[in-house]
Amino acid sequence: MTMSTTKSLLVELFVEELPPKALKKLGESFAGSLAASLRAQGLAGDHAAVTPYATPRRLAAHISAVQAQAADRTVTHKLMPVGVALDAQGQPTPALLKKLAAVGADASVVPHLERKPDGKAESLFWTTSLRGATLAAGLQVALDAALAALPIPKLMSYQLEDGWTSVNFVRPAHGLVALHGADTEGTPILLGFAGAGEAIIPGDEVADTIAYVAHTTVVALSMHWDQAIHDTQFHDAQSARIASMEAWARAQADPYLEGRILHTLRVLARLVGKPHARGTFIAARITHAQLAAAVCATRSTVTRLVGTMRQNETLLWVRDNDNEVGYCLPHTFMASQDRRA
Repeated sequence: MTMSTTKSLLVELFVEELPPKALKKLGESFAGSLAASLRAQGLAGDHAAVTPYATPRRLAAHISAVQAQAADRTVTHKLMPVGVALDAQGQPTPALLKKLAAVGADASVVPHLERKPDGKAESLFWTTSLRGATLAAGLQVALDAALAALPIPKLMSYQLEDGWTSVNFVRPAHGLVALHGADTEGTPILLGFAGAGEAIIPGDEVADTIAYVAHTTVVALSMHWDQAIHDTQFHDAQSARIASMEAWARAQADPYLEGRILHTLRVLARLVGKPHARGTFIAARITHAQLAAAVCATRSTVTRLVGTMRQNETLLWVRDNDNEVGYCLPHTFMASQDRRA
């Protein structure tokens, strides 16, 4: 397994308020069980680093060096003694055919079976190649195992929307997000915003999968790390970038989708916001698809929710002094966030 074929995996489970005293154990159990199952399926290596996270409303795990698909593997099945498997004419017995069906084979593999000593007798063995598990399928298996293994002293029961099915869990679950690297062949993920005077430092593992998109005229200065560390302006630019990343992380931490949308727009307002009679005008165009990528939701869901927020005036659509139209965060929302900060 090489680093070029693996990416980090982040899994986050959003739930209602978890027992505070059990947070540490729940987080460690969730991450540990996920990693153990992925290793058992050949999707993660023995040396993959596992980092657990737990807050009152989420359990998360970051696992390094996870493959999109496990390597194919060879499996040898011990079938049964030759005397039981074959009749006097060397033809397969019903017992052998039944055993072959149990391991996913049929009579066509009989000529390829191997005879090997097995104690005092001789037995038949069948060797086959199994396709490696995909991460999509393997992660579901790992999640089922991780949730079943959580050290929960008392489970709660919940009825699903169909009115019949009941599930047991520590608290009601509201959503699950799994991010494997930044795959340009899948759904694009908005990793954050960058403003003027910020230093962007790409990571080695995903440097070839990150795209920078500018919506205004940008003058960018490329600088080698050996030169940058001796530039006094670089340290200020790096501090500005860290502040943006912290604000972005706080936006993603909101357990409710409406909150994540508002806080994501607030990050953008911090970078390109302008005073407006009704609040803070965001002087940059952001599409519903980009918002959906930022908050881990579908574009249709974001479109519906933004429409509701505009009706309730928790989010405004206004025209600024330059006759540009765009989103505006109301004074009440901005004031409430300032008080929290």
